[in-house]
Amino acid sequence: MKRSRWLFPLLVLIMLVVTVTAVSALAYVVRPGDTLTRIARQFSTTVNAIVQANPAITNPNLIYVGQTLQIPTGDATPAPPAPQPPAPQPPPPTGQTTYVVQRGDTLSRIAQRFGTTVTALMQANPAIRNPNLIYVGQVLVIPGGGAAPPAPQPPAPQPPAPQPPTGGFELGGQTASFANRALMQSVGMTWVKFQHKWTAGDSPDAVAGRIQDAHGSGFKVLLSITGANVYPAPNSIDFGAYVEFLRGVAALGPDAIEVWNEMNIDFEWPAGQISPSSYVNNMLRPAYQAIKAVNPNILVISGAPAPTGFDNGTNAWADNRYVAGMAAAGAASYMDCIGVHHNAGATSPTVSSGQIG
Repeated sequence: MKRSRWLFPLLVLIMLVVTVTAVSALAYVVRPGDTLTRIARQFSTTVNAIVQANPAITNPNLIYVGQTLQIPTGDATPAPPAPQPPAPQPPPPTGQTTYVVQRGDTLSRIAQRFGTTVTALMQANPAIRNPNLIYVGQVLVIPGGGAAPPAPQPPAPQPPAPQPPTGGFELGGQTASFANRALMQSVGMTWVKFQHKWTAGDSPDAVAGRIQDAHGSGFKVLLSITGANVYPAPNSIDFGAYVEFLRGVAALGPDAIEVWNEMNIDFEWPAGQISPSSYVNNMLRPAYQAIKAVNPNILVISGAPAPTGFDNGTNAWADNRYVAGMAAAGAASYMDCIGVHHNAGATSPTVSSGQIG
């Protein structure tokens, strides 16, 4: 039998700081890394006082960069000076151009836009050590010459509305019936994970109701799509049918899709065929491309390897060896997050060996 798993998607959240103007308040503009707790400590006030002075704040855990906050003055000290812009970079060598990272950009998207590769971009920009970490305003050298396409125009002004988080640590839980949504909300969960056990021939409509129900309750939805009968076909996986199913699911508007599950053990992948490169090239890469073609805002999460120390190359690969194989196959270019299963409650996440049950 399959084991139920929890997956807490870790999304990188940029918290923001704000400047406010009022007769008895200090204006402050939220900066990257700010939280209401940090701002309250900086100005010798409390989170409740700031929330009361800013009725637009409906959730004290959600503020955004550039937001202007009214800080109750009292003995408040002035906000520190705004950070200085980075020093101008020297002009790129002949045959290269530059590009300023925009909101929503990824190295994969930039590479496609300029007809180059993620590897070439990283070689041209030695400061990039992690291809999944670039930031808005960063200046990238684009190899290969050619003028940069016109920068995207800023969106038309929208009426004031709460700003969605752009990352950070959010909580969620996996459920079969979603019967305890009120309890999940009461402990601060904003995500719900459903697992669908796919069989070739399934219609994406099988998960439509769950997505609509969760969104109607204010939850973001993570769908884990794995196989119904260990693997779809005897001794093989119908990769094409699986990818087309994910393409249809993406059109229904979930917030995240996990591509398969525990691919490193023969409970989920045919014995003797376990291979991280096969998973990346035959399943993860085409699934990522299909999902992003439908909706680039859907997070694509790799299947979470089983945390087993057993490794005979036939029935199981140890998770560390399997993840290393995924990395070597270029998995980082075809996922937004990596799925993980922690090693039971008895083992600290900081260790790599010891008790596993």
